[in-house]
Amino acid sequence: MNKSVELEEAEKLEDLLLKKKKELSELYAEKQKKLNELKELTSRIRELKRERLNLFKRIAELKDERVRVKDEISKHIEDLKLLRSKRSILLRRAGKPENELRKIYEELEWKYQTTPTLPREDDRRLVLTIENVKARLAVYEEIRGIDAQISVKERQIEALRGQLNTLQDSIRSLIERVNSIRQEIANLTGEVNKVGDILKPINIRVKSLKEDVRRVSEELSIKRREMILTRLKDLERRNQEALIQRRRIAEEAKEKISRGERLNFDEFKALVEAGNG
Repeated sequence: MNKSVELEEAEKLEDLLLKKKKELSELYAEKQKKLNELKELTSRIRELKRERLNLFKRIAELKDERVRVKDEISKHIEDLKLLRSKRSILLRRAGKPENELRKIYEELEWKYQTTPTLPREDDRRLVLTIENVKARLAVYEEIRGIDAQISVKERQIEALRGQLNTLQDSIRSLIERVNSIRQEIANLTGEVNKVGDILKPINIRVKSLKEDVRRVSEELSIKRREMILTRLKDLERRNQEALIQRRRIAEEAKEKISRGERLNFDEFKALVEAGNG
């Protein structure tokens, strides 16, 4: 093969190899960019899943607290029912409104104090009546104590219901955040799938280019070895031709010496080299 053709083919292979390596390098850069995107996306998904897990735990805690508060409200409501029932019983025992009983008591006391003498039996009945009214008035003191307890219970229930509403709002807010995270994870998973779809053809092309680089490198290596062998053969041929030429000149020089003719420099040199060889 002509040397210029071999050189041209080798240069073409070198150009092709450089082109393939450049494309491969660009693809590696693009692949790394997508892998970094994928890493960021999956890292964000992991963060969101951790946050969601913590939210689930917090929601469970708040729900347990909500159950406790509801139970406490129920207990206070039961206590309130008992207090109101007891109050109703006491009111029935009193029989009349407090102001009426107090008026009756005052009238009876006045009568007792202003009547000089009463028959013993009438006096005894009047005293008993006064004591009865006094006892019924005392019931209202107990009722006021119960009213105070009812007021405390109602305030406790109101406070607990406020706490319950706060818990409900917190749970609702956390559930909304969980739903938001769920949607964000779904969106990010979609992005992960898109990046994965982009990476698939890149990986296929990278594999193909690596094979092309390997193949072209091998072809170029073979071509270079062939060129070296060609050059060695050409050098050997030229050396052989030069040797034959020197021997021919040396023979001619010997003939000239035998004829007594003078030798030029090349003939003398060829004769010396032939003698040394």
